[in-house]
Amino acid sequence: MKLRTLPVLLAVVALTVTGCSSGTGTINADDAKKAGCTPVAAGKASNAVEVTGDLGAEVTAKFETPLAVTKTEKTINIMGDGDLLKDGDSVNFQLNVFDAKDGKNLGTETSTLTIDKDAVYEGWIDAISCMPLGSRSTTVLQAKSIFGEAGNTDLGIEAEATLVVVVDALDLIPSRAEGKETALPEGFPEVTLADNGEPTVTLPDGFTPSAKLASATTIEGDGTEVKKGDTVSVQYLGFNQKTGETFDSSWTRGTPMTQSLDSLIAGFGDGLVGKKVGSQVVILIPSAEAYGEDTEKTGKAQFGDIGFVVDILHTEPAAAATE
Repeated sequence: MKLRTLPVLLAVVALTVTGCSSGTGTINADDAKKAGCTPVAAGKASNAVEVTGDLGAEVTAKFETPLAVTKTEKTINIMGDGDLLKDGDSVNFQLNVFDAKDGKNLGTETSTLTIDKDAVYEGWIDAISCMPLGSRSTTVLQAKSIFGEAGNTDLGIEAEATLVVVVDALDLIPSRAEGKETALPEGFPEVTLADNGEPTVTLPDGFTPSAKLASATTIEGDGTEVKKGDTVSVQYLGFNQKTGETFDSSWTRGTPMTQSLDSLIAGFGDGLVGKKVGSQVVILIPSAEAYGEDTEKTGKAQFGDIGFVVDILHTEPAAAATE
């Protein structure tokens, strides 16, 4: 799925660094080669943007308007001391987007993104990848490079319009749950993990689908507690409680899912509330709190009583998502 709109509005993650800059560092070519990434060169337009504000918060960007480019330019305003961000990394980042025509701030959000050229538009990759974790970059680009050839009609942005995209790379999202292993209680299926953390579910002999929503941890994390309405980043595997058949998996797609709990089936969100980041949770969901029964006899495993094995990688508070 291509990232067609600004990411979901999430919490501001405030750090202690304050930036006021219009161009500083460059990426070492040897480091970029080792990381397998290609840095975007700075230019007159990206260097002309003066960005002020704390890393991880809403910023102001000053530049002479209108500003226009036909080729993407990227300036590193604050050079972090982490590793270079590269293909496959899942990044928690602060985003500020400005209309280069008049300087208007079009959106300020914190979100997560997996750097994957096959899943997101090239402009997002250019803005986020090949800079050290902890950095701030200012990328000046055409709207079609992040929204596609149609631009963004919701925001009234034409494809050829120029945008100023300020990205703060805050931290990496882990690829799997990390914590203390715990035993599942009676009435839950067996879960085994591959070396990369991908789960396999086995229904023991005589297993009976749960008649009510139930959840338990196989790995107990010690991170932030998930609250109702939060936006979470997770790895997950969905299975049918009667057959054990897998019907959906983020592991197969190769990228975690980031969604508001309010946008998911009731049982999924309710099963994660109260659990902590770093945990792996097994959720058993009766059909009434999932996708319902297979009334049309499709034979699809997503219907009826289902379950999920969920690795909680990151969470953002619900209150910030509605600001």
